[in-house]
Parts: sequence; structure tokens; C-alpha cells
Amino acid sequence: MVAKIKTGRSISGAINYNEHKVRLGKAELILAQGYLKDPVNLTFSEKLQRLTDLAKRNERTRVNTLHVSLNFAVSENLEVNTLQQIADDYMEGLGFGKQPYLVYQHFDAGHPHLHVVTTNIEPDGRRISFHLLANRTSEAARKQVELTYGLVKAEDRGRQQKFIGKPLEQVTYGKSELKRAMTNVLTRWSGLTSLPAFPNSMRSLISIILPLTAGLRIRGCMKKTAWFIGLWMKKAIRLACPLRPAAFTVSRL
Repeated sequence: MVAKIKTGRSISGAINYNEHKVRLGKAELILAQGYLKDPVNLTFSEKLQRLTDLAKRNERTRVNTLHVSLNFAVSENLEVNTLQQIADDYMEGLGFGKQPYLVYQHFDAGHPHLHVVTTNIEPDGRRISFHLLANRTSEAARKQVELTYGLVKAEDRGRQQKFIGKPLEQVTYGKSELKRAMTNVLTRWSGLTSLPAFPNSMRSLISIILPLTAGLRIRGCMKKTAWFIGLWMKKAIRLACPLRPAAFTVSRL
């Protein structure tokens, strides 16, 4: 399991991100820990207000939002109740077990994953420190969860790479989140390094611009030797600005 932590200043932004996926049918709220209603009965305002009410108790703390993603191997088809237990155990190990939090199951990637949103402001107004949360506390919690549930270890993700996911969809500019859609394709074929190595069916989805020579100008952007990934139509008409590979996180679960 790979745990990724983001901290921020906008609880509403973190919730809106997940609720947008819910409206698109790409996510589902599966757990609302510390709320008085079941997830299905919660309104958007109730989801938001539970966390913002806590945040208001310490207005000096600007960075008050925790947004976690828990990523599993594609071979791990876990039941919802197991995912709920994993989220609870991880948040407990993270030191947020007594905080209210929302757990969303996402379906828009090539591997199963959860998103968890909460705040670090406690009922008495004290702040849970984010210091070393990702590098130390999260690592310990993640390893314990892997052991408890027999999950693929983050360190073994390269050896466990099995792309058995749902069929790839055509990457359509304007109809899907471009970066996410391209990441899904690249995840499936991350070992390939040139366009000719891609099957014909893949070339209709994306194309790879091979290493550029130093100083080559692309629409006003000067870049030294680098790889640029761009979305192209079949007739090689570019629809979007090229994105550097560093912009992508290619899962090797």
C-alpha cells in the first residue's frame, strides 16, 4: 500500500475535489467517521460544516486540512468493509483516530485507492502537528496496515506490477481529466520508452515526443534536453500543451 499525504488550507477544496468525482460517478463516499448520519444521508453542507466547525476553533492555524490517498495493488480487490477498516486503522496510527473524517473510494485509476479528508484541529482548539507526519508517522501506520491485512508492501510494488485493470479508454481532450487519463495509459505501458514500441492501439490514445535537443522551442517554451508528453490526434494535430514526465506519478503497484 502506498500512502500519500497532502496538507493544505482549504477543507472545502479537498471535499469538493472528491464530491466532484462522486457526481461524475468516479467515486463514492464509503465512510463518514465521527458524523451523526450515515454517508448516504449526509448533505454536502453537513460534510463540510463538521470539519470547518473544528477549524474555526483555531483560526491562527492556516494549514488545517489533511488529504490522504491510500493506494493498493491492482490485484487487491478489497471489499468495502475491509477498506473501511483499513482507513480506520491507518487514521488511528496516524494520530487522527478521534478526528471526524470522510473516506471516498475512487474508481478513476488503474488501481484501487481511497481518499481521506479531515482537519488537524481538535475539539478543544489544539492543533495536531503535521511535522514529520508523512515521513515518520505515516510510514509506521502504513507498514502496520500492510501487516495486519496482508497487503502488498510499498517497497515491493515494482515486483508486484500486474496491470489487470479495467480496459483503457480513449483519451479525449475536454471530456476527461487530461493528466489522470494520460497517467492511466502510461501506467499500463510505463516500461516502454519510444513510440514505435507502443502497440498500434495505444498510439491512437497518446504519442510520445522523443527526447528534444537542447534549446528547442515549443510554443515559446525553452527547454533543455527533456522528455515531453503530449496528447495528439491521429493526424498529429496537438490539442494540449506538452506535459513534462515529472508531472506524472506512474503507479508501479
